[in-house]
Amino acid sequence: MTATDLSGEQVRRALLDQNYVPRASRRGDDLPSSFDTLGMNSASRAIVERNVDDHRHVKSVRLGKDPGYSVAEGRVAHYRLNPRRIELPHPVAYSNLVETLARHWETELAPKLESPVSQFAVRQHADGRVAAMRQVGKPLRPGVGSRFRVRADIATFYDSIYTHALPWAMLGKSVAKTNRGNNLAANDIDSALRFARRGETTGVSTGPGTSLIVAELMLARVDDELRAFRYERFLDDYVAYTTTEADAEEFVRRLDSSLRAYGLKLNARKTAIDPLPQPDEPSWIRELRRATRDRPGELLDRAIELSQADPTASAIRWVLSRLTRLAPEYSDGEARQITARLAELSFTHPYTTSALVEMLAARDEGLRAAELDALLQRHASNTQTSATCWLLHHAWSQNQPIGGDTWDAIAASGDALASSFLIKSRAPTHGKRREELLAALAASADDYACDEQWPARYVAFVEGREDLDAPGFAEMRSAGVQLLRDPRREDETGDDGAGSLDDYIEDDDEDDDEDEFDGLYALGLSG
Repeated sequence: MTATDLSGEQVRRALLDQNYVPRASRRGDDLPSSFDTLGMNSASRAIVERNVDDHRHVKSVRLGKDPGYSVAEGRVAHYRLNPRRIELPHPVAYSNLVETLARHWETELAPKLESPVSQFAVRQHADGRVAAMRQVGKPLRPGVGSRFRVRADIATFYDSIYTHALPWAMLGKSVAKTNRGNNLAANDIDSALRFARRGETTGVSTGPGTSLIVAELMLARVDDELRAFRYERFLDDYVAYTTTEADAEEFVRRLDSSLRAYGLKLNARKTAIDPLPQPDEPSWIRELRRATRDRPGELLDRAIELSQADPTASAIRWVLSRLTRLAPEYSDGEARQITARLAELSFTHPYTTSALVEMLAARDEGLRAAELDALLQRHASNTQTSATCWLLHHAWSQNQPIGGDTWDAIAASGDALASSFLIKSRAPTHGKRREELLAALAASADDYACDEQWPARYVAFVEGREDLDAPGFAEMRSAGVQLLRDPRREDETGDDGAGSLDDYIEDDDEDDDEDEFDGLYALGLSG
């Protein structure tokens, strides 16, 4: 199924219910599954009707102030201490953006997303998402006659997107500039993007599925301008094959020129021309593939050694994917050894935390209290949102309390997503701390601060704090949107429109995670 096979309503429902929480990675494990927005599709239209005036998206409740809403921000662990920023747009702004995209989907947007060189596609995935970083097919081969390979990507891609450049890409720059005031699809989307980030014209929110779609709309137009070359693209990463070095240099020049026309530029550090032949896979993947699956500790040891030798390699990620898949085959002793190792690794490599929690959940085991507190304090102090939230998800699942110092560290981080777990807490030992956190949220009268803390404020609103109401909250609550759902009862869905995952699944034709992971490296597009 491709973009043109999806109806506007299918895209709308998936973007609202499955692709709102930043979960765009291949496995969708950026944040734990306790975060969800099921039911948002039932609230979205009413939210827009009550809070958005017209297609220019001036917010009626704040006339005279900056139009639009600020975003809630977090950090997703990537490499050791290099988290990537994620953003959760305000419900009013995100609803407006999704409704705008859905309204123009079938006539204007879907046909523009069919780039023959793109390895990314808006399609129905088995988990309900329509936008996820899963490659479409097998990597492009060099082919007979190719002598050079070009690898390139775009510098600070999502942060650099100029919203006015989307009409340039969709309409052509001259047409777009002479029709800026017209009610065209491209202008509507441009306006909705700015409304979702407090009127800013530079940058789109990293994480929600809407941003992947907008990015693909822009880069598909760049693809049109590079038809003379043999290459493929996965989101903002490029691999091209040429017969001469001069052609390789020309590809880089043409790509750079095309990107600059839309306000983007190449990442010089990650742009390279390599003579062929080159290995299909890096040596560390070949070595790990040969390693025995019967000794998981040794496999993890080798991955750590390889990552130390080459910090750009994702050897540990690769091994975690394999260990998670093979976990049911391990003996109790092996499983305990692995989880103990992963707990140690999580302290220095936060991105391993999701694998740790998933393996513990599979065995219905908890971390030792001292380990849990040490990890939470470490990650909260470094504002590692994903690692902190995964550990809080684990503690909630296991009915495991956290210490007072740990609570204070999470609250002090100001992380709206992590604080949402604290608000859900009913631990009597932390009752005073919870009331202080709620009082601090209620005391904020600044629009910017309120918007930036909207996830925590909404969770408190659902818990009965009517004084933390904000535009869109009442509609969401009526539609059964929880935002943070009890992981001990993950099979539950909200009422009044919060459907089950089965409502979104249309095909289950997904590649094996490990094979796809390897394929991205063959493309030169991962890591």
